[in-house]
Amino acid sequence: LLFAGAGVGAVGIAVDPGSRAVLIPEQHQAFSPDERVTRDEGQVASAGEASVFSAFLFTHNIRVTFLVFALGITFGVGTALVLFYNGLPLGALAMQYHLAGEGLFFWAWILPHGIPELTQIFIAGGAGLMIGRGMLLPGRRRRGRAVQQEARKAVLLVVGGMPILVLAGIIEGTISQIHAPTLPYWVKLAVAIVVGVGLYAYLLRAGRGSDAEAAQASERSAV
Repeated sequence: LLFAGAGVGAVGIAVDPGSRAVLIPEQHQAFSPDERVTRDEGQVASAGEASVFSAFLFTHNIRVTFLVFALGITFGVGTALVLFYNGLPLGALAMQYHLAGEGLFFWAWILPHGIPELTQIFIAGGAGLMIGRGMLLPGRRRRGRAVQQEARKAVLLVVGGMPILVLAGIIEGTISQIHAPTLPYWVKLAVAIVVGVGLYAYLLRAGRGSDAEAAQASERSAV
């Protein structure tokens, strides 16, 4: 859903660059990509500024995460709309920077923190849709009971993913804000790869052993 929104935003900018007034957030309209690169390259925020910015980002990301999750109560419609809506500016900005020849700057700026940040938003979106599933497809359960059971699992996903948002906020307030030549683009992209591989290695493996042990225990008790 989020990537669908990003696709629409990218196509909108490619077809009609003037649509940036609608698709791109106001704070990003003050500078063109070229002006942003010229202004930011070589600048390094102080430790105090970085910590304040990280705290702001962490709070903002928590707000978006819980909004995406909570809107599952709208039968999942609100969750789907928020995911799609948050994808629009991402795709629009990416296309704007690519058309300006600053694609490398954009991805080195976005990916280090974007991978964990978007991952947790995806998890929260999935959790919200689980609640929507309980409302729409309760099966033989009472709808209230179905929602309660789905919400119990969904809350664990959202709360358990909070450390991912902490990681994203720290990276966004530090590494993402340091640009070439101080921090070369390839270094920032390498950081993004390491963070992404480590994060998904954990997410894809976490709990597998305990699940297998639980299944074996269940089989033994059944026998």
